[in-house]
Amino acid sequence: MVAGGAGSRDGRAEAAGRVEREAAETAPGIDIDEAVDVDVSLPDRPPSPVTMEDLDRVIRSPGLMGEGVEVRRLGRREYSLRTPDAPHGVRVTTDPAYFEAHSDSVELWSPGHRLFPAGRGRGRGDERWTEGATLKGVLDEVVG
Repeated sequence: MVAGGAGSRDGRAEAAGRVEREAAETAPGIDIDEAVDVDVSLPDRPPSPVTMEDLDRVIRSPGLMGEGVEVRRLGRREYSLRTPDAPHGVRVTTDPAYFEAHSDSVELWSPGHRLFPAGRGRGRGDERWTEGATLKGVLDEVVG
């Protein structure tokens, strides 16, 4: 081999150095400090018109839960909920803090929960649902 050629130690070091320089020139790295300083906050959203306290009033009101639904109180804002879809019962709560502390053994009963009565219609009291009506107002009227 010829000294200084591509096959020699010096040649390999020179080729590696050239590749590193070309890579640095064509693909600069990411500035991690700049990436972290980006503001990723979400815009403020108005509070939900339905509170967890409202939902607790609903789950405690047998006439509002629908046919085939059985609710048994287990503790403060904690219930056993049986439906035709869950005949063996599911332990649920309407207290987000309790749920956070016990999420391994209880489910949060709220819109989006698999047993939440979404899309079943309003049932009794449809005439109370007028524009501007709130769940709290309807509950105050129906449940007291």
